Amino acid sequence: MSVHGDELQLHHYPGRDWNNRHTATILNASHWMHAAHTPHILEPSNIFSGVINHANIGDDSQARSLKAIIPDMLAKNTLIDIKHLNASIGIYSAKNVRTKQAAVNFRAHIARKQYTTHARRIDRDNNGANEAEIGPCESKLNSFGKIEVPVWGAFGEGSKDAHDMIHNIAEAIATEKWRVLNYDNMKACRGMYKRIMYKEFSILIGRETSILRSNRLTLAIQDQYMSAQHDYHFHNRIEMEARHQQHVDRFGNRGGAIMV
Repeated sequence: MSVHGDELQLHHYPGRDWNNRHTATILNASHWMHAAHTPHILEPSNIFSGVINHANIGDDSQARSLKAIIPDMLAKNTLIDIKHLNASIGIYSAKNVRTKQAAVNFRAHIARKQYTTHARRIDRDNNGANEAEIGPCESKLNSFGKIEVPVWGAFGEGSKDAHDMIHNIAEAIATEKWRVLNYDNMKACRGMYKRIMYKEFSILIGRETSILRSNRLTLAIQDQYMSAQHDYHFHNRIEMEARHQQHVDRFGNRGGAIMV
């Protein structure tokens, strides 16, 4: 078992713990957007339905869901897709630990490419578009501009979009309330709200991650789940612990991190 419980997160155990952590983060972001009076929709399921030829999919609900493009949020005509990282060797490769945000920003980049790839596949398979043209689904996706992908990493770090989201929400609240709250200026009020949000997101994600590991610990001690995969993951665990130490040596222990 790894010291920080990372191995518990990497195994595909039964349960919805990953979804619970993800949902809690989305709902907290929504809470703050409401406070900022930012119009938004959670998991909008029909924004691409008008540009997908459903006649080529049929009535199978599972097939329809696989062809859907459903971001976590739509706010001010911007698509938002929130992600979390576990301490896997694949994402925390040598090139992605050179700076604090390298891994989370890389994950955000991958997510944007996945949206475009998915839209192009729908246009090719269902809308009759060829490889050389931009189909209706991809065109609709492009109309939203850059997809915002706030990513929270395994070491307390946040992607650029995560920091930008917190900054923009804090600025919207402060612009409206700094005089009412008797601050000297908007910047001071914004800083206060940013500190609150950083702390709140960090505690929430840390709590949900701890619950995830706690729930999986019961499964992990059962031989039928661990023994078959122990040998396969042993060398990965050793390498990941070495990678974690490398990260700590450069940026400090994640146990003391709020969000960086």
